Amino acid sequence: EPVDRDMVCHLHAILKQGTRQVSDSLFNVGGYKTRPNFIGNPVTPTRTALPQDVPEFMDRLFDMCTKLEDEPYQIARVHWTFEKIHPFSDGNGRIGRLIMFKELLRIDALPVLVHDAYRAEYVNGISKFPDEPGWLVDTLLFERDLYRSHVLKTDAEALRYTYHDQWNMAEHRVERDEDLEFAKLIDTKAQPLFDEEYQQRERLLWGE
Repeated sequence: EPVDRDMVCHLHAILKQGTRQVSDSLFNVGGYKTRPNFIGNPVTPTRTALPQDVPEFMDRLFDMCTKLEDEPYQIARVHWTFEKIHPFSDGNGRIGRLIMFKELLRIDALPVLVHDAYRAEYVNGISKFPDEPGWLVDTLLFERDLYRSHVLKTDAEALRYTYHDQWNMAEHRVERDEDLEFAKLIDTKAQPLFDEEYQQRERLLWGE
């Protein structure tokens, strides 16, 4: 079955089991975030969805998953959508990559396993999507190539899976426009919060 809210929240609970976050209500382990968060550092943050918008935006993601096909841009945009929403207080990267792996297995497609050695390229791809989607699309394709050549090198002929590694940006103009609008919506809603935090840091710095 395609991923849904119960599944992603259950995965988050498993990931955080045995950590101090379980006993801290601010982290809301096993549930969506209750406090705003961001990707990266506070000086140049990547804005994410506000807590009140997460349920609606995640429903959008789940709908995308039900329609997922083995197509490079689709795979990248589904993964980016999860990371842009950033639905949990912590562990979003690991949960997002696990969901991507699971959903590709569900449709009998070659999965993605992001290696630590190429983490910088992966993070760069996330940050540039959807303005420059090729960075993320090609990074995920590269990782799928590695998975096929290393993990599946034994008895690969006995395994049945799809792997479509060709894509054309011109064929995804509609989806990219939708992704740009989605990113703009999240950024616009989150901007006042980041403006307020910036002003607070300035007051602390200059003692005003």
